[in-house]
This record gives sequence, structure tokens and C-alpha cells, in this order.
Amino acid sequence: MPLMASSILTQMSKRSLDTGEKFAADRERQLKLKGQPAISKKGHRIFTFANIGQVDDVEQVLANDAEGIGLFRSEFLYLGRSTPPTEEEQYKAYAKVASLMAGKLVIIRTIDIGADKKVDYFDLPAEENPALGLRALRLCLRRPEIFKTQLRAIFRAATRGNIAIMLPMVTRMNYRRLTSAVSQC
Repeated sequence: MPLMASSILTQMSKRSLDTGEKFAADRERQLKLKGQPAISKKGHRIFTFANIGQVDDVEQVLANDAEGIGLFRSEFLYLGRSTPPTEEEQYKAYAKVASLMAGKLVIIRTIDIGADKKVDYFDLPAEENPALGLRALRLCLRRPEIFKTQLRAIFRAATRGNIAIMLPMVTRMNYRRLTSAVSQC
């Protein structure tokens, strides 16, 4: 029987008792390690980074001792809306995450709409294989106003913390156009 933190069991079997005791011992050991760096048995430092999709996720990141955010899925700021988020809306989200992370690295992936994540206002064509089609950086280069807005918001938020940018779906063909787009922000 799986045990939950709020479970009350009576007439427990030996197996349930053993499971509960193991759970309690593991939890106690984890609490003693909280706030300490992760070190492998061979003495190697292990860095842990979390993935987030929204600002509210940062609370869990910090509660679980992550050393930074390895992937902020910025496309979630675009979902469930009838228009793209403004530069100011994006700036506030990125700046809040950067501030809450207090100098820890935050890697923001630029918008990766398409394939499994769609929004009506992008008016994307149906594709036989959307994962290889118009999405991510390819979409950003087709819609530079949206890409530039996002980049300006990220650049502004970078003054609030340690922010890096991840560009999804980069290929040699679009690299030159990307450089041009970034230089015009």
C-alpha cells in the first residue's frame, strides 16, 4: 500500500511498517542534506537545474535546492491567450524569475510554438510533420516582430539577474538571419 504524508493506517502489516519506516528514514536523510551541494560517491560535484513553464514554479525550484533554472519554457506565456504577450508582460515574468533566483542562472528558451503547442493567433498551417515544420526559431524568423519583442523583454530582464538565452531549432541556414534580427532589437 503506498503511503502518503497524510495517511493514517491502523493494523498495519509488517511490510507496511517497513515501508513507512524506510520512507521516514529517507525523508530524514534528505532533510539533513538540504542546502548542501550534491556530491557523487566519487567526489564529483553535481549541479542540479530545474525546468519551469511559469513564474509560480520558482517556489518549488527554490524549495528543492535547484542551483538554477536550466529551461524556462517561455512559450507558456503565449498559451491560453488571444494575442501574444506584450514586451512589458514578458519582461515582468522574466524579471520576477531572475529576481527570485537571486543571481542563480536562469536559461530562457525563446518561444517554441508549433508542433505540440499551438496558438490561434499565429495562424500556423497544418503540416504533415509539425515537429520539423514552422516552429521555434523558424517561426521567430518568419515573425520577427514577435521574436524581437521577446528578445527585448529578455534583455531588459537580464539587468535583474543571471539570464542566458537558449535558441531552439538553430540551423546553419537561419543563423545569419538570426544574427541580423538580434542586432536590430
